[in-house]
Amino acid sequence: MSLAITKILIVDDSKAMQTIVNRGIQAMGYSEIETKLASDGNEALDVCRTWEPQLVLCDWHMPGGMSGLDLLHALNREMLGIKMGFVTTEEREQMIQEAYDAGAKFIVNKPFDFATLHKAVLPIIQGQDEGEEALSQYQPETFEPDRVSLPGLDVLSLVINKFAAKEVLIEELPPMELTESSYPCVVALFESVPDNVVRAVAILDVKGACLLGGAVNNLNEDDVHVAIAERAISRKIMQGCERLLSVISVALHDTVSGERLSCSRVHTITETKPVIKKLLNKQGAHRIDVEVGVIGYESGRLTLIIA
Repeated sequence: MSLAITKILIVDDSKAMQTIVNRGIQAMGYSEIETKLASDGNEALDVCRTWEPQLVLCDWHMPGGMSGLDLLHALNREMLGIKMGFVTTEEREQMIQEAYDAGAKFIVNKPFDFATLHKAVLPIIQGQDEGEEALSQYQPETFEPDRVSLPGLDVLSLVINKFAAKEVLIEELPPMELTESSYPCVVALFESVPDNVVRAVAILDVKGACLLGGAVNNLNEDDVHVAIAERAISRKIMQGCERLLSVISVALHDTVSGERLSCSRVHTITETKPVIKKLLNKQGAHRIDVEVGVIGYESGRLTLIIA
């Protein structure tokens, strides 16, 4: 599963700050990112019209008569569909709220470290909005739960350990509850073929995502511990999760067509959406919750739910 090119526009009247933000973006390790720079809101708006970036990282206070907030309002008026976040010294509560009301995705205050920037930007690169939109397009209670049977603990363990570079220990747990410390979570949608209907969903809490992604790509312990502590799912960890969740789909079959389900989308979420709450209300044979652990890492949680 490969990521499309993500175009990011960095807007700041300080050349030094442009460089710092750009270095922070490049430090995330995604070769699929292209960046451009602009020095004020008017220049940025022209670039947005022609280059059409997916994300704008913008200062608030700039010369030229157009502030970062003005730029956000202009993008909204022109309906360019471009996401925007602020990297700014602005801290006034009223102004910050106005930015969020206008659709700002995040506010990163200067001075900042790369971990803070990554935590804000990574969910957007990793398809949070698109994944949440896909989730919102179906109602779980309308599906046919008997069309998919979940794998047993032994099968799940076999599938994961046949693929992971490190041994993964698995133990069944009571139904998973998502708390603030669970986020960001990685969510995978499994569709039946050929009707492309979502039949099952996998949810990894942040610890589960970091250790399973790390186990697949054989990351060292320090990298995994840092990712968990910073609650920012790196490119290598996300790639590992994508690969592993695609393999888990081998154990999920549509009982009508006889075909295995296809892992159609893997993305992150930063809060529990209504459709996730409905899914997490399912009990019994419609879900399986497991603790996943790797020696030297930590333990996390994986939930598989029939949609």
